[in-house]
Amino acid sequence: PGTGKTSMLVQCVAALLSAPRTRKKGEGRILVCAPSNNAADHILDRLLSAGTPPHYVTRVYSRFIERYHGSMYKGGTTNCERSFWIQPHLEEHALHWKASESPKVKSFLSQSQEAFDRCYEEVEVQVLRDSRIVVSTCTTAYLHNALVKGNPPHVLRPVSFDSIVIDEAAQASEPDIVLPATSASCRVIVVGDHKQLGPVVTENNLCAPYVSALETPFLERIYQNPRRSSASTMLNMQYRMHPSIRSFPSSQFYESMLEDQVSFTHRPKLNCIWPQKKDHRRFIDCQTPQSMGVSPETRACDAALMESKVSLKNVGEARSVVAACAALLRQRCAPRDIAVITPYKAQQHEIRARLERDREIGSMSASILVGTVHALQGSEREYIIVSFVRSIDADQDVVTSVAKTPGDSVALQEMYEESLGILKNFRVLNVAITRAKYGLICVGNSEVLSKGSKDFNAFIHSLRSRKCIVSQKDFLESVRSRRVRK
Repeated sequence: PGTGKTSMLVQCVAALLSAPRTRKKGEGRILVCAPSNNAADHILDRLLSAGTPPHYVTRVYSRFIERYHGSMYKGGTTNCERSFWIQPHLEEHALHWKASESPKVKSFLSQSQEAFDRCYEEVEVQVLRDSRIVVSTCTTAYLHNALVKGNPPHVLRPVSFDSIVIDEAAQASEPDIVLPATSASCRVIVVGDHKQLGPVVTENNLCAPYVSALETPFLERIYQNPRRSSASTMLNMQYRMHPSIRSFPSSQFYESMLEDQVSFTHRPKLNCIWPQKKDHRRFIDCQTPQSMGVSPETRACDAALMESKVSLKNVGEARSVVAACAALLRQRCAPRDIAVITPYKAQQHEIRARLERDREIGSMSASILVGTVHALQGSEREYIIVSFVRSIDADQDVVTSVAKTPGDSVALQEMYEESLGILKNFRVLNVAITRAKYGLICVGNSEVLSKGSKDFNAFIHSLRSRKCIVSQKDFLESVRSRRVRK
């Protein structure tokens, strides 16, 4: 995390562009893929910002998105999907925009739909062949009929590529990596972090072993293969996190290999948040119960953030999050520098509603980013506040059982682990705490979290050893007293 993977990818593409063209088949053409449209557009933006000539690059969207944005083409296969808003400054690089603006296509507008579609397909292929870099999602790379025609084993590729570069590869399922990779004639480069959140599998009618296989990141499986170790490179210089924030994920998840190359301009001291001058972490120990929550929006891709189709919230934690936001703003932190992360959609909406109702925060709440761990993976902010939500239920007593036999110990541990739900996945913790650049505030039930996960136990032990844990009552009183004195 924070090692500049996407920056490295952009430099890699630039190097491939300038390399001698030794083969005629792909003509030096590069296909750049990412698992999501947001990630693909981010790469496109970065390539253009790095000085890549605009006419070198073409962005291919799915047929559904193309039609949503006005494409007159009616052929091909269209899968229903979530609509996607293309940023205005990127639209001119889209394949459907370039094809639609072609004089040849415009001359066929009065022809039959069949004739128009044939002309449109010819122009699409020519646009792609004239491009040096093609950017798309992994799925579009093997479903769009301008890139792939026919069905296996009779597949025709109208456009050839020397190199395939796949960003955020750990978030894609293995088929989404392998299928685009078959287009490469020379090399495949995958970039990602298999210690962060993997692919989200939303199909409920698949057998458990197949779901497990799809949920295992391609990078993780390759990394575990000793024959592939020589072909991999780890970026270990991180440019994001304050050293105190970097210390735990480095030791716990990356074998203490992360090194710091971070420079900070002037920041507020914020003694009301973290008392240790050199440790910019705070854990607010919140014993309030969790409860069932309803998410205003329920989509297929959010299924991984919900369990048994029920989302969770923790009102007490939400109250502490709002207090922490107010304390940061009181110290003249910019609202756009603050983000709140939580694993659950219901908690996301609970926090958003409380921020909007808070009189002190007021209109500044609109600039504070609030989202789920999955949604904000890849993002960063100066100050990150994490609400873990998981605690005891409102009608449940704290478990104080003592194991008398090895069997009891195993049963208790399994019960504690189940109480964490999706937080059992160490990647959720890793992603959540590595979004912060300068300050990290965590809100959760330290007892429930530490008993349910060895990673959480190590994290809380690290915080306690540095005196970074404070009870919810003491924290609220502290920020309230400072507000009164001010």
